[in-house]
Amino acid sequence: IDLLAQDDLAVVLARPGDCVVFSSACAHFATNGAKEPCAAVFHGILTPASTHVLASHPERLDPFSDEEIDEDGFDGHLTGRAVLEELLPDGKDMIADYSAV
Repeated sequence: IDLLAQDDLAVVLARPGDCVVFSSACAHFATNGAKEPCAAVFHGILTPASTHVLASHPERLDPFSDEEIDEDGFDGHLTGRAVLEELLPDGKDMIADYSAV
């Protein structure tokens, strides 16, 4: 209940067919209040401006431990580091610049 009293909290009620857009840089979570199973599709987008936000949080670039990668099947997941290094020509340099700070 205390969480709902925060001034900077946004609550969204989405109905079937609705589209909700938000910044994934913000803390977020979702819950299903339906009585029956439902499905949701989450799609992210990385804009040129948001690449610097991602790179400025080096602790988020590699979210999985070596154990999770080796034993729990997380090796196929796309990480922030992979996005920056593989999709941007200057991604490695961007990571190095922010990691040095």
